[in-house]
Amino acid sequence: MRFILIFLIFFINGCATISYLPSTSQKFLPTQSVEILWEKPQRPYIELGQISVESADYSEETLFKKLKQKAMEIGADAVIIRSTKPYTKTMGSWLFVGSSTIRRIEALAIKWESEEINK
Repeated sequence: MRFILIFLIFFINGCATISYLPSTSQKFLPTQSVEILWEKPQRPYIELGQISVESADYSEETLFKKLKQKAMEIGADAVIIRSTKPYTKTMGSWLFVGSSTIRRIEALAIKWESEEINK
């Protein structure tokens, strides 16, 4: 019974995988907001790292929220979206084969350059 309850909680809550690959060893304080950019900005910036968010359960809107949360955690001012393409994942065994569509967002987290950072 306990196993079924744990499974149901996990299944109902869904699941998203968030990964972060830093480009710098610098650490920044969390930010309060993050801009979503679809192309490289003209303004000077430093790259903090690559953030990827994926899920078969969540909508693209929810994945964008999770992306922004992670970006704020690492101190990003903006993210440059690199890809929003879903892919199909096939899984199974000799008894069962199935597939599901995984939504994935990849973005570059950035911090605006300022005189304070360059000191």
